[in-house]
Parts: sequence; structure tokens; C-alpha cells
Amino acid sequence: MRRLRLWLYLCLLLGLASAGCSSKPPDDSPAPTRDSDALTREPTPTSDSPTPTPGSPLLPGGPITLTIWTTQEFSPSAQDAAGSLLHQMLLDDSPPDVTVEVVVKRPTGPGGIMDYLQTAGQVAPSVLPDVTVLNSQMLREAAAEGAIQPMDGLVPAETLEGLFPAADELAKVGGNLVGMPFRLDFQHLIYNTAVLTDTAPTTWDEVVASGGPYLFPAAEDAPMEATLILYLAAGGTLFDQQGRPHLEADPLTQVFRFYQRADAKYIIAVAALRTSSLAESRDAYLSGNALIAHIDAADYLSNRDQLVNTAAAAVPGPEKAAAPLVSAWNWAIVTPDPSRQQLAAQLIDQLMSPDNLGPWSHAGQWLPASASALDFWPTRDQHVEFARRQLLAALPHPGQEYHDALQPCLAQAVRDIILGASSPAVAAASCTP
Repeated sequence: MRRLRLWLYLCLLLGLASAGCSSKPPDDSPAPTRDSDALTREPTPTSDSPTPTPGSPLLPGGPITLTIWTTQEFSPSAQDAAGSLLHQMLLDDSPPDVTVEVVVKRPTGPGGIMDYLQTAGQVAPSVLPDVTVLNSQMLREAAAEGAIQPMDGLVPAETLEGLFPAADELAKVGGNLVGMPFRLDFQHLIYNTAVLTDTAPTTWDEVVASGGPYLFPAAEDAPMEATLILYLAAGGTLFDQQGRPHLEADPLTQVFRFYQRADAKYIIAVAALRTSSLAESRDAYLSGNALIAHIDAADYLSNRDQLVNTAAAAVPGPEKAAAPLVSAWNWAIVTPDPSRQQLAAQLIDQLMSPDNLGPWSHAGQWLPASASALDFWPTRDQHVEFARRQLLAALPHPGQEYHDALQPCLAQAVRDIILGASSPAVAAASCTP
């Protein structure tokens, strides 16, 4: 008989304490709340409900427990439409005789997903999950540390073939498939359609002709992704022949000439030098301090009700729209037990089916990693085709290592150009060999 139960945890595991690891920092996540379909208690192994530790064979004849670690955003909760859908998906599509336990944890920090993956594997592996969610950067780090398992051969080829091209690349580390992307995000423009009534500002000339203000994060601590996208549109590359992060002088000089020209005509918003994030860029736009602003797709989708007289457009390039840099949230398998890996892969594949991922992503207002899942979004939504075009053209985000290597010089160079303290050629030379 199929035994399907969903245990929803809104607290962090106490397993390390029970394993005698008193040196582990305590977890200070919010106390669990109860709803009618969830049990909010720690699982206690009993004779009729065994919980095998990772690495052990599956116990014959009894229900198997697969544990998933997730974040609040991807929690199966009846409190919102997306959570309710995930709840039902886990009930309906778990492998036969499998119980799914869901633990909600923050992604990073003490007691977070990465903290446990990096520390518990050696001292208390039994507290680790079978499956976890990881963003692109966490996936790379976990794979490098051997904290997650390769998924090659576990996922059907047709599931992989259905991914957007950049998602497929983000799922691999060192040529090995280590994750299954389900949520994608990228940066694009929003602009005021009450003022710009004729065309979207998708080239540098069109941005300058708009009259501005044009806003992107340019504070000293701001990520330089907006500038990197323009640099790639100008023909730049992100890595040298040895795979090391680098920038090329000529394309970067072109970007800085655009900034210089826009700044001379008062197109770049003064607030750019105080803007540290895309969320701040969106807030400044909502406050009327920008005609054109950078935003991320998930933020745009979540705030469309507030963004009246507003449309989305690609990040501008010198002659045509630029390709975006895309990042992902992924499912990853943690358990080293081959039999449990098979069950985990079956569950992940069911969650990735278009008729699951499509409605779930639409309810959550974030973009799915496969084109067939996007087909389940309303066809009347003009943003769907815009997002599809962007995701088909997207490039994988280079990751934190690239940011750490080039962020300081690039941020300073952008600020020098906007402040008129350097020429484009000199500013570009400061960040290139």
C-alpha cells in the first residue's frame, strides 16, 4: 500500500545535538507553526517507521523516508499558492512507499544549509538530508567540497534536454551533472511607458536619447553585473585561455565611453553611486527617480502590481539588446547511498515535469528552468515571451569567484567614469592586463 505523508518542518534539525556534537552552534530559526496537513515535530525512529542513516541499504518492506532541505521561498506550506502546490506535488508524486520529510532552513549562516553540508559530513552524517536546494554559487561550493553527489545517469535525458541552455551549463561542475535547476533569474530593464511610448531602450544610443535618468547599481559595494552584461555585449570575454577571470581592454573601454557620454548628458542617475542592489534600483524607480532602471526578473514578477505604466526590456547593448547572465536554484542529491539516490532522482524528476514545474513556478512568480514548463504560463502574459527570448539567449553567471577577482577594480573604475575622475581608456586599463 502506498504510504504518502508530508512532514513539514519550520524549525532546524536538532540532530547534531542528539548525536553528541555539542560544539555545533545552536540553530536560532523561528519556532515551527502548525497547519492542518503538516506534522511539526522531530522524526523519532520507531520499530514500525525506520529511518535508515545515509549509506545504509533500504529496509525491506517498510516505508522509506526521504528528507528534503529547502528554504522558506520553496517551502510546501498551505499559506500561499506556490507552497500549497508543492505540498500537493510531494503527496502525489513521491515514489511508492516513500515518506517525504521537508525541513525549512536558511541557505547560509550558522545552522544553515551550507553550514551543515560543510561541517556535518564528517562528524554527524546522519543529520544530512537526501535532497537539498542550492543556488548556483552554493552548488559550486558544495560540489567542490564533495558534499553533494553527481547526478549523471540518474536523471532522464529528456529532462536535461528540456532545460534552457544556460540552465544546463549551471547544473554542471567540472563536466559532471551535480544539480537539477528548477528556478532561473536574470537582470533586465524596466522603463516608464508613459514617457517612452515608441520603443524599448535596448541600445546605448536609445538610452542616451531617452533623456534619462538611467539607473543601475554603482555604489562601491554594488555587484558589477550590469557593467559585465554591457561588456559582454561589446564582445568581451570573461575568462582567459587558462580559465582565469579576466577583462579585455577594448570592450571595457567601449562600455566606459557609453557611461561617459550618458553622464555628460545627465542621463545616468545621480542615485546610481548610492545604489547597492537591484532592489534599491527598483525602489528608486518606484519613487520616480529613474525613467529606466535595472531589476531582476523575480523582483519584477513579484512587484508588477506596483509597477504601473512599466514594461520590461533587455539590458542595452551597443547595437542590439544584450544577452543576460542567468543564475539558478537547483535540486541536489546529498545521500551517498545508491538506492536512496535512485529514489531521490525519481522524486526530483517528478517535480521537474512540466505539468508540475510550470504551475508551481507561475504560482511562485519565478521563472522555471525549462521551456516546456514556461508553456504552462498564461499565453496572454506578454512577459512570458520576453522571458523566453532572454532565457534562450542567456549566458551562465560566472559566479562568486569572478566577482571576488574583479569586483574591486571594476567598481572603482565605474565610479571614476561617472565622477569624471578618469578617462575610459585609463579606467579600462586599470582592470585589464
